[in-house]
Amino acid sequence: MKYSAGMLDLLEALTLPEQPVLFLKLTLQPHICMKKLQEAVNQCIALIPELALRYDKKQNCWRTPKDDAFSIVQEVNSFDFSSWDIEQNAQLCIQILHKEQQDLLCIGFSHILCDGDGATQILRLLCACYRKENVSFQNCRAPEALPVIKQKKTKTKRRKSIPVTLPSTPHPLHTCALQESISLELLKQISTPSYTVNDVLLCAYAQTLHRITAANAMTIPCPVNLRSFLQLKPAWTIANFVGDFQVTLYGLDHRDWRELLADIHQQMQEERTRCLDLHTIRLLHPLMKHLPLTVTKAAAKAGFHSPETAYTNLGKIDAAAIHFDDCTITQLYLLGRPRSYPSFQIAASTWKDTCTLACHVTGDTLQLAHAQQILTTMCTQLKEYERQAMNTKTE
Repeated sequence: MKYSAGMLDLLEALTLPEQPVLFLKLTLQPHICMKKLQEAVNQCIALIPELALRYDKKQNCWRTPKDDAFSIVQEVNSFDFSSWDIEQNAQLCIQILHKEQQDLLCIGFSHILCDGDGATQILRLLCACYRKENVSFQNCRAPEALPVIKQKKTKTKRRKSIPVTLPSTPHPLHTCALQESISLELLKQISTPSYTVNDVLLCAYAQTLHRITAANAMTIPCPVNLRSFLQLKPAWTIANFVGDFQVTLYGLDHRDWRELLADIHQQMQEERTRCLDLHTIRLLHPLMKHLPLTVTKAAAKAGFHSPETAYTNLGKIDAAAIHFDDCTITQLYLLGRPRSYPSFQIAASTWKDTCTLACHVTGDTLQLAHAQQILTTMCTQLKEYERQAMNTKTE
């Protein structure tokens, strides 16, 4: 059994042997039915065979796993994905931790198979199968071939990139998933009609990094879901379709947050009209069909680099479509792959009325404390924005 992968899948595979994976973490009350969950997983595999296959980086495709003993659904005493290898095992791994009044689920997805939006679509499909609904399923794994919305192009050039690096010292390492939550209503109070919640989060992240590193100028890479550029959006696009936007900020030591917010919003608008990645992707995909894979890989490695300090925002997760029929999802958020500190990524996602900021960090005790400090400081910064915004309205 063999299924080919695409150009954007190959870009994610460049991080191997580090595992390019992502996670969705759920809290369920009271408990999930294990039999129904296993049946739902089997149905999902019947619709998306790649879920149960291993990734072959030599051929950029999915093949039958070498390890028949691997179980996609695992009941565990603590979450541990260290033995899950997407080059040997399936592209999906679900771990369930049973508590007295609730179940904790951590679902691991291969980032070679799909991006964050694709992961939520798999969860949506899993929920529908769990509820035993009839699903009309036709997956589009090549969204880059679909017509896109015409954009008015900008002549403004992208600012020169200025990487920012967190301080680090080598010590014994531990891996930890950290998260902080903040009210969506609070973020909306700050954003107003002029700016987006994403603009506000980026502003708080930039000012937090400035406090920790003392860097007065920096570039923050922020992956964007390119599905928003499509003229027609298929119901199912379980694939990688992400472009890399970025914002570059100067004068972080003296500029007011409102000024930074306006700068971020303008740059994000320019990135959208510029959309270099979308044009590059639409050029590379046809070429990939005619070039040897070795040439394509070399070109990808030369042009693609995973940023050391990054940010991603999954946006609002579709709570209307993601639900079970015998238990309630009380918490759901995105978590990126483990990164060895000082490599660091904030993953933002919104479930119902709560926005969660999360990071997956490997480091020593002090480094994990620094990572938690970034999350805590961001939340403190956002609350200060909200206080100042409310004071301005009452003046």
